[in-house]
Amino acid sequence: MIVMVGPRGTGKSYGVLEELTITHPIPYFYIHTKQKEIDLMKDPELFPFTSINENHNTNYFLKKKLNEVSMITKDPESNDPIALVSALSTIADVRGMDARKYKAIFYDEFIPEKHVRKMRAQGIAVKHMYETLNRNRELLGEPPMRLILCANSEDIGNDVLMEYNLIDHLIDMQERGLELKDLPERGIRLVFPMHSPISEKKAHTVSYKSDPNSDYSRMAINNEFTSYYKGNIKPMNLQDFEPKVIVGDLCIYKSKNNRVLYVTRYKKGKFVEVYHTTDFELDQFRIRHRRLVDYYFKNKIKFENASCEIAFQHLIGG
Repeated sequence: MIVMVGPRGTGKSYGVLEELTITHPIPYFYIHTKQKEIDLMKDPELFPFTSINENHNTNYFLKKKLNEVSMITKDPESNDPIALVSALSTIADVRGMDARKYKAIFYDEFIPEKHVRKMRAQGIAVKHMYETLNRNRELLGEPPMRLILCANSEDIGNDVLMEYNLIDHLIDMQERGLELKDLPERGIRLVFPMHSPISEKKAHTVSYKSDPNSDYSRMAINNEFTSYYKGNIKPMNLQDFEPKVIVGDLCIYKSKNNRVLYVTRYKKGKFVEVYHTTDFELDQFRIRHRRLVDYYFKNKIKFENASCEIAFQHLIGG
């Protein structure tokens, strides 16, 4: 699994498509979150292979295969797909699909822009998609499908990053200036470009030099997660706290002097209340502990790390 989060317009999508289609060609799935993103590709001016066709003198073409599945072919006359194109919402709902021919999944723009309505349970949908397409290959002695995710650094709290527990790793890379980080025990490689020559040139264009320090410019050029506030991150000694509530994998403690709450994933002691992640139990938790919203915005809650705070934000926000 490769997860690449980078600045805007630096060739992430182009590079992956070129690699899978031309440099080391293999049959693959090309995924976007919503069907309307796929529909826009039907316009030749918006087709992501247009630049590849121009640079490699090829004639890759998008055509309809099924109701909500399209295919990339080597030319308009061919009906042999080199890639199937679909929305995550479509593939995640399919069961029992035989996709043994296909060797990789490229999920592009998996982090939506702030103005775009987010897909509910997007991270779980990605896991359903991968299980559907990969199936039992490894049990049969075959290599697993490659899963490649690409996006801009719009939102560190994205549901896919949460589901795969990658938030703290990406923040660590940003703070330490790391552009590459491998998690070999999990089969994951993280790519976080921060010194793109294209970005350096774009910084001097009219779109960015008019407001170089804006959140948008810092995201698009410097690859910063600008929406993340880290003022509430403060690892605490649990000896000064009493266990109160577990919800999912989040453990909430209360300080013995009643001044602050602390949220971590480390469990110590006997908790008064335990909630699992069913919709009913989460609603129970929100109703019984609605004051946590007030506590949070008064800075009376501290967190072990960023992923704990972001999971808590999702929890109290519903």
